[in-house]
Amino acid sequence: GAAMRIVPADRSSAHLSFPPSPTKHESVKFRAKSVEVPPGGAFSFPLHSPGPGSLVRVAFQVHDGKELEFELWQGGARVHAVLGEAHEGEVVVPAEGLCEARWAQQFSWVGAGMLIWSPVTVSYEVVVVPPQHLAHARVRQLLQIARHGTVAELQAALENTPPSDSDEAGLTALHAAAAA
Repeated sequence: GAAMRIVPADRSSAHLSFPPSPTKHESVKFRAKSVEVPPGGAFSFPLHSPGPGSLVRVAFQVHDGKELEFELWQGGARVHAVLGEAHEGEVVVPAEGLCEARWAQQFSWVGAGMLIWSPVTVSYEVVVVPPQHLAHARVRQLLQIARHGTVAELQAALENTPPSDSDEAGLTALHAAAAA
């Protein structure tokens, strides 16, 4: 066979910086109407959490008054679970990386201990909101209060604002303006 030659990686490439992907600051929406969950099975799809503190907003409706269990998984851990025929809520995802949204059928016992499975249909909307988007929205809200509200309103809003890495620079100026 031909001999393989290993070429050392160019070390300068480690210092190249690429512009952030467009989805880093933008919300991503997944929605579908009338997805069939097979008898005794599950329906799932992958989604990406762009950073710790990302928010996943979930709304679903199971057709014909049936129930499904919705689960959000990340790294082998169940981040969120709810059982019902309809649900609307939000979950904060602890880390960056791949997640799985999953709807699964639970057992239906009928009559004398017989197990009955039938397909279940669900319509859903799942929105992933990056932490940067949340921080920017918060800063925009504070700037709006700073421009049009009273000093007391601004101080109250700032007291309820947790300083975080992503928005510390923006909020520091607002805190200084409120204190002046």
